[in-house]
Amino acid sequence: DGAADPRKAAQATRDFLGEGVNFLTGLNVTQTCLAAAPLVERSDAVLLASNCGGQEVTGAVGGTAPFKRTFGMAERDNRTSKAFADVLSREFPKVTNYSVFGFDYVWGHETWETFLSAMKSNSVPIRTEQTQWIPLGERNFRSQVSAVSRGLGTDKASQGVFLSTYGPGTAGFIQQAKAFDIAKRVAVIANIGEYYATARTLKGQAPDVWNAYGYMYAAFNNKMNDRFISDYGKVSDGKKPTSWVYQGYIAGLAYIAAINKAGSTNPEKVRKALEGISFDGPEGPITIDAKRHQSLGRVTVTETKGSPSAADGVQLLNKVIVPPEPASGK
Repeated sequence: DGAADPRKAAQATRDFLGEGVNFLTGLNVTQTCLAAAPLVERSDAVLLASNCGGQEVTGAVGGTAPFKRTFGMAERDNRTSKAFADVLSREFPKVTNYSVFGFDYVWGHETWETFLSAMKSNSVPIRTEQTQWIPLGERNFRSQVSAVSRGLGTDKASQGVFLSTYGPGTAGFIQQAKAFDIAKRVAVIANIGEYYATARTLKGQAPDVWNAYGYMYAAFNNKMNDRFISDYGKVSDGKKPTSWVYQGYIAGLAYIAAINKAGSTNPEKVRKALEGISFDGPEGPITIDAKRHQSLGRVTVTETKGSPSAADGVQLLNKVIVPPEPASGK
């Protein structure tokens, strides 16, 4: 358990390496991936960073991978933010006043800054009403939510809230925002990062939220996705898979494909096989860029709302699938 703590992630990595483990995956916060990657770099092992979205883990922005033994499976935050801005600038061109509620670390700030820049590039002049940055471990957001509420204008059509959060952060905001009727006072609540896991915990009462991330189970219609949903349901009391589950799953598929391609479980041969490898996943074909060590996935933008009669209590209202980037080659 990396515990969203770089020190604990580093110790867990050392423990695995000390036990002779050659193939690692997991970690869901960028700082933990950045703590593990240098340790893996000095070993014979390979790390598929399944959930970290920060750009520093791979050569995400057209560059060369900073770690030759680490590969990123989650979509990069800069690409997700830009795709989100492209969609929301079309759907909500009159929303020009955004209040921001985000995690106070690199991913939280990068997602908002990239979104803001992309919205301006799409000719939507953004005015920032409030920016409330919260520590990762914080759970009581009442003062920050209250500040967001006070910053909202009276013209609902121009007001939006941008959540650069996930998990407990998003859940805490939504639950504590009820007292201020924030969902009824804005044209859009925009959340970047894993949201479905939060929406289903609200048991059919989730507000209307637009979200951008890498996967949403109901957005894809193919046999492999159907099998993935079905198989996951058998081990999770019928729940639907989240993006985080999906990222772990495709990390496993990547290792399988690389071992088969290499014809070996020798870690160096598997590492080389991962560079440029392509395989099928629940979203469709997936390629790991050979130069950047970055999985080239789709950005899934969805609008969902709580519905007691829907699966997991979450109804999909709209979806936009942004196709993968082209590979850069070696």
